[in-house]
Amino acid sequence: MDEHGSPLPEPALAADAAATGLPDGYADTVTALHLLEHVPPPAGRAILAEAVRLARRRVIVAVPYEDEPDARYGHVRTFTATTLRELGAAT
Repeated sequence: MDEHGSPLPEPALAADAAATGLPDGYADTVTALHLLEHVPPPAGRAILAEAVRLARRRVIVAVPYEDEPDARYGHVRTFTATTLRELGAAT
């Protein structure tokens, strides 16, 4: 805590999202925000498995809904509500 009772920020960590090297249950919440659309499905599954391993409480995922991957932004895949539910169920 700082002098005002606020928590100090965690230091930044640069790591492979699929193999962070952090211990199980490292964080209450793990986020994958606008990440999964940039990687092929096998890498996305590995990233989510790592997120679930790290999270004590929840994993939050955000992806764009688009009909075609938008190459301007480096997107290589698309998602729908159905594909997200299936991905969550498989995780």
